[in-house]
This record gives sequence, C-alpha cells and structure tokens, in this order.
Amino acid sequence: MLWYHQKNMISIKLLNDNRLFPSLMNLSKIGLARDKVMNNERDIDLESLIPLVAKDKLKFHDGLIQRYFAETLLNFGDQYFSEAEKLINKAIDSDKQKGIMWHLARDYATYAEWFKQKSDLPKARENLSKAVEIFKDCGADGWVKKYKKELVSLS
Repeated sequence: MLWYHQKNMISIKLLNDNRLFPSLMNLSKIGLARDKVMNNERDIDLESLIPLVAKDKLKFHDGLIQRYFAETLLNFGDQYFSEAEKLINKAIDSDKQKGIMWHLARDYATYAEWFKQKSDLPKARENLSKAVEIFKDCGADGWVKKYKKELVSLS
C-alpha cells in the first residue's frame, strides 16, 4: 500500500498546484484516506471527506469514489456501517449501470467484507461468489484465486 499512498500524495499535489481536475483530486484524497486507515492510521477528518463524495462530477468514476469512501468507513468501526452500506450499494448500482465489471466485482467483494464484519456469513459468501464470477468473466485469475480462498475460509 505504501506505493499507492505515495502516488495519491503526488497526485494531490500536482492536481492542487495546477488547479486541474478537482474530481480527480477528490478521488485521490479519498484514496489517500482509505490507504491510511488500511495502514491503521486514524488521523483522518472523515467529515471533510463527505462533501468530496457528494460533489464528484466525473460520473465515470463515481462508483469507485463511493467504494473507496465505504472502505474507509468500514475500517473506522460500527458507527459508520449503515453509511458504508449505502455507499457500497450506490457503487454497485453505478458500476452495474455503466458496465464497469472489474469495479463491480470489487464492489461485491467490499459488500462481502461488510457482511463479514456484521457476522452474516451466508450473505458474505453470496456477495463474494458474485465477485468471483465477475472476476472470472474479466479474466482476472489472480483475484479469482484470492477470493476463492476467502470463500473457503468463510465455510
């Protein structure tokens, strides 16, 4: 994750310094927050990120920005679970509508994680199975292997 963290920091600086593509800067900021929580850093102002999701203007990546923020919230604990679920469902709807299948598979994997954290293993397996099938259709063999292993561990 460190390289991605550095990439987001550089992207934010370049986009901000040159006042380019505010929506991509928003995605980079949310991606950076996501990276931080996945590295157990908690110095994140979640309230400042909420408007970034809401004012995203680039519709081709709205599912991605919603999933990234949902993943950030999932790593902050139970208090954000209902908001994370709403964002995951928005990401699924958006990516399904646009036919962005690889992102859709990632959305379902995130939803499986949401159910796993809620201790609803049947729903976690159901969503992870959807992710695996979509990854298969995309030819993403590494992701298929990763999530098949996770499916076995959920049994």
